[in-house]
Amino acid sequence: MIVFITSYHLQQFFLTSLNFLNILHTKSQAKAIIADKYTNFLRTKFNWYNNKCIYLRVYYCIAYNIQNTNIPNMTDTYRTIQEKSEGFFKDRGSKFYAFAFPVENTEEIDKYRAELRKQYYDARHHVYAFNIGNENSTYRCSDDGEPANSSGPPVLGQIRSQNLTNILIVVVRYFGGTKLGIPGLINAYKSATNDAIANARIIEKFLEIPISIKFEYANINDAMRLTKNEGVRIVKQNFDNNCSMELMVRKSIYEQIYNSISQNQNITVVDNG
Repeated sequence: MIVFITSYHLQQFFLTSLNFLNILHTKSQAKAIIADKYTNFLRTKFNWYNNKCIYLRVYYCIAYNIQNTNIPNMTDTYRTIQEKSEGFFKDRGSKFYAFAFPVENTEEIDKYRAELRKQYYDARHHVYAFNIGNENSTYRCSDDGEPANSSGPPVLGQIRSQNLTNILIVVVRYFGGTKLGIPGLINAYKSATNDAIANARIIEKFLEIPISIKFEYANINDAMRLTKNEGVRIVKQNFDNNCSMELMVRKSIYEQIYNSISQNQNITVVDNG
């Protein structure tokens, strides 16, 4: 059987498949999923039955087109928690209260830790760990008086095992009178941390890059069309004679958005540096 895949069919299906790329992380995934869907599309349209030759030809054509198409890099997402959560663990009288916070910077970390120190001033230990950022993450952990590597690293390890970032976890311990030993401490801090993570709502967010623009009021429609792009959100806006916007742009489309602005004579990028 000779299979003819018209450029029209390929183009139409490829355009309708771009939405799938928002949930994919590699071009290989895109090739496989879109090839499968396009094969089913042809099979349905022309009443073709399962034929490996058809699939291979379709896969090759779509793989070629994807390879030569400017598909945004969709690896600009990260996992974090939406809001504060708590966990608890008890072993031989010692109580471990875990608190997880979504954070963006070290100032927020210092604030939350100070609040817990004030609230649980009579606790024996305030062990903590945090991870901030994605590609070049900043992390730290503290045993806060517990034996070295018995508490802080296990907390950080659970954060990493869940692939979480922009998160602070503090585990407050009230000593119960019986020493737990290193294995017991490791298990206690891990268990309290896991309980806090299990009780949290984990969400996926985009890495974003800020950009500021200015324009005249007469050109407001040009600016608003820009914000209709998925992955662009308004942080601050001012509509006077000299209008301005502060935007956050998803990292994977930043270059595309920046080029669009640069080519528009009615909008100017503001250098915040």
